[in-house]
Amino acid sequence: MNERSEQVTAGELVLVASALAIIIAAELILLRGSVLFTQPLWLDEHHTLLLAGRQTLGDSMRSLAAGSDFNPPGLYLLYRLAGTILGGLAEVNMRAVSLTSVWLACVGTFALLRTRFDRVGSFLGALAVWAHPLVVAEAFDARFYGPWLFYAVLFALTVEGLPRARSLFGQAIAPALASVLLCTIHYFGVVSWAAIIVAALFTLPEGVGHRVRLLAPTILGPVALACCLPFYLGQRQALTIPTWISPPTLRSLVFLLAFVFVSPTVVASLICSRVSQDVARIRGLAIPSRSVKPLVGGPALLLSLASVPFALIAFSLMVQPVSIARYWITGVLATAVIVAWVASHVGSSYVAFLYLVTGVAGIVTLHVNVNGAVERTGDFQSNLRNIERYSSATDLIVAHRRHSLYPLLRAAPGLADRAVVLDAVGLDMDARKSQVELDVARVHLRLYGFPHIIDAATLDTRQSFLVLESPDEGDTLRSGAFPGFDVDSLAPRLRRYVRRANRPVAAH
Repeated sequence: MNERSEQVTAGELVLVASALAIIIAAELILLRGSVLFTQPLWLDEHHTLLLAGRQTLGDSMRSLAAGSDFNPPGLYLLYRLAGTILGGLAEVNMRAVSLTSVWLACVGTFALLRTRFDRVGSFLGALAVWAHPLVVAEAFDARFYGPWLFYAVLFALTVEGLPRARSLFGQAIAPALASVLLCTIHYFGVVSWAAIIVAALFTLPEGVGHRVRLLAPTILGPVALACCLPFYLGQRQALTIPTWISPPTLRSLVFLLAFVFVSPTVVASLICSRVSQDVARIRGLAIPSRSVKPLVGGPALLLSLASVPFALIAFSLMVQPVSIARYWITGVLATAVIVAWVASHVGSSYVAFLYLVTGVAGIVTLHVNVNGAVERTGDFQSNLRNIERYSSATDLIVAHRRHSLYPLLRAAPGLADRAVVLDAVGLDMDARKSQVELDVARVHLRLYGFPHIIDAATLDTRQSFLVLESPDEGDTLRSGAFPGFDVDSLAPRLRRYVRRANRPVAAH
């Protein structure tokens, strides 16, 4: 197959969007994936719900500036709009917003690839994005990452179309709006914006001056982000330490880079490319030349996003740690170019094999996520049953982390008066996380009236209490966190602490 430069038609785009929707729906039905939508919200998703669905617009923006969460307002405005349209926010429709964003990102990826590759290779590249483990994981997370992926693709589409735009909408409004959406969905959205802009300055047609004029409306994105400075300053003031994220190690960075860029489809593509050349050489056939056409047009803009993880690595090393895979999600889009490029240079049998690998990889990845959701849901339900079984109406329930407390309070709001979060600073191994947990808990208590916070000294005045530990690895309390109390393990993570006989109550 050869590369062909052409624009995707509306009919073709509708067909691709429908095909991707059918594939995603079929996989979810096959794997009984409804649990991905109905599983309890995790901690950060509760932040989304608090800001987008529990206050007026003005109050939510004031809460955001006070440190209720730590990003610009784009995500919360998106979910507030979704809640208005869908009649409120809950687990299912919040996850549906994220999945829809990922689906649209895959459709847009096809459109960008189609400017240089044929239908088969372009669709394979789009399907490879859906099958990527990071994308599948974030597709059911009511946070920034699905919309961020879509906004990056949307912005690339508007930039790629600038040379052909004839209306005011295509020349200015669309690229300006897309840049604002991208830059205000997350503080690092501007890194994705910069990667696309730099690529466009080198690859758009005509001279540099003409390219700068074409791209001028997109500066509105960074301007909008600069207007979010009051949010950023207020959020920084709410924290007593810069971040909960640990400094990166060489090993962790290599692992994350491999996770983002070395997907099963990419590995299979590179193997197919190598084998096809070797087979052609053995048979004495002409080996197709590897042109650089992917380095222009839509593929160039997608490929530029490979720089995002490296930019964030530099930020981690020079400013503060931000080495989390989900922050790197737009880098996955670069792998679609590799896959589509290989599919354009190998025979149909190799392409069929790549489709098989991609399909299997997507199903396996989704299966892993479904199993994880089933486990988390079962764990939460077990915790709830155990608390109902072992606690009395007067028992104090101490959650080690807000991760455990927030879902509990959402399911059983009647526990709010006696379910509290522990000030675990100095009591467990992760000092950074404990401090940020305490900082945010204080903000939420002031803004929303929960969670109530209790420290070890206050607990020392009680005759007994229950502790619900977090399932997160590394969150186990230090041995001897509550000296002078006997511990009774009631369930896997639920413990009752009872004051030892003849031990006096500590003065409070």
